[in-house]
Amino acid sequence: MALSLKVFGLHEFAVRIPGIIFATLSVLLTYLIARRLMGEKIALLACALHGIHGMLTDLASGRLSSDGVETCFLFFVQLGMYFVFRKERGHFSWKDYAVTGIATGLAIMCKWQPALLVLVVMFVHHFQKKEWKKHVAGSALSFVAALAVFAPWGIYIVHAFPTEARWMLQAIFTPFADTTLNTDGTWYSYLTDFGNLFGYSAYIIVALVAWKSMKEKNMLWMALVIWAVLPLTIFSMAEVKRGTYLFISAPALFMLIAYAASASWRNVNWNKRLLPLMGYVSVLFIAGYSVEKLYLFKPKARTKDWSDQIKQANYMEGAVIYNEPRCIEIMFYHNVTAYPFAKERE
Repeated sequence: MALSLKVFGLHEFAVRIPGIIFATLSVLLTYLIARRLMGEKIALLACALHGIHGMLTDLASGRLSSDGVETCFLFFVQLGMYFVFRKERGHFSWKDYAVTGIATGLAIMCKWQPALLVLVVMFVHHFQKKEWKKHVAGSALSFVAALAVFAPWGIYIVHAFPTEARWMLQAIFTPFADTTLNTDGTWYSYLTDFGNLFGYSAYIIVALVAWKSMKEKNMLWMALVIWAVLPLTIFSMAEVKRGTYLFISAPALFMLIAYAASASWRNVNWNKRLLPLMGYVSVLFIAGYSVEKLYLFKPKARTKDWSDQIKQANYMEGAVIYNEPRCIEIMFYHNVTAYPFAKERE
């Protein structure tokens, strides 16, 4: 974002350009992963679901807080997953382990330990009894590579910002005990968020595919189910909850939904038609949700008046402003510090 502002100037569009680029690349990665695993038809539907999903477009366009973080984090997680799935089981080399670890390290720099999901999926997908020692050693190499990528930044922040780093590290290791302001800590909030974002029919799809993977002992399907479900399971136990956290699972869900919707309908018995039916329902739900997120049926917010007032305001360089409801916008356009609350009496 800083580079974009430097190149294009101090403008709202310059802030959004990186999010648009990374979000577009994420759609491409969904297509590439799905094509590798399931074929062209399913890949096109999966990347279409990714490209239109209303919450992801909100993140890419900067309508939600942590937009840049979430968008870049999803991209690097998908990049790691691309390296995980680009080769058949049994063909994963030491180089592949190292590259997957590097991508995971970049994801860690975006959003800490949830990025380790990539290594979990890699371990499950490429595990083979005959070569388990090599796989364990390779997985250890991936983990070391991830830490090596993150280490310089981690060491820097500990030395440059000791107080903030100490607080952040404590928050990382105590997510199941602490909560923060404006977050929902109820145990079931992610269960409802999952249904609201992907359709409650997605639960049935994941359950049917999980049963299929266990019945056929198919590690590929099991890896996709873990990618889709593990964040929901672990994050639900944490006190800090936000709906955007679930999007680490979104590409896997789009692929599973596309697979379900593409399943044969006419040539299967009635008892096997539940999977494609749920796929159709999820596709229609995501399409409807995405249309709603276009905000076509809500009155448009009139931002020009207050935006012009902020841009034209004359503030003293380095001033501190209190009791300002649009503090973020003021600090964007002016070299001042602004707070939404009143100044405390000394």
